[in-house]
Amino acid sequence: SHIYGQWQNAVLGAQFQAGQEVAYPIEQFRRAENGDLVLYRGGSLEASVKDVKMDPKTGLLSNTHGVSLHVDPARVSLFGDPQEILSVPPELRIIQRGKDPGHYEITPRYPGTMNFERFQELLQQVVTKLLGPG
Repeated sequence: SHIYGQWQNAVLGAQFQAGQEVAYPIEQFRRAENGDLVLYRGGSLEASVKDVKMDPKTGLLSNTHGVSLHVDPARVSLFGDPQEILSVPPELRIIQRGKDPGHYEITPRYPGTMNFERFQELLQQVVTKLLGPG
């Protein structure tokens, strides 16, 4: 339809304007029945200290950095078997981060409210579904 074409053009234009070298067509941004974006993680949900931003004085985490997710399961499969993210605990959130509009991260919901160990505990409570073969 005409509206679908306009939406496709707007999404592609926004990606290139953001500095993307490769743009994803809207068909690659899959939504669940409830309207949520479907995101994937490759491998484990264990964080590394390089994934997060920590206040050196307090040891508490910001809410701007976390573990990476992507809308494309093929992109995350480089890091292990892709898992669909079904839900995250209320103390965490998912944000779009970086120039790639398909890149997201699970971060603490609020800055300065948890240490790295608590973040790890909460990541283990994320509900995932392992993707089946091909």
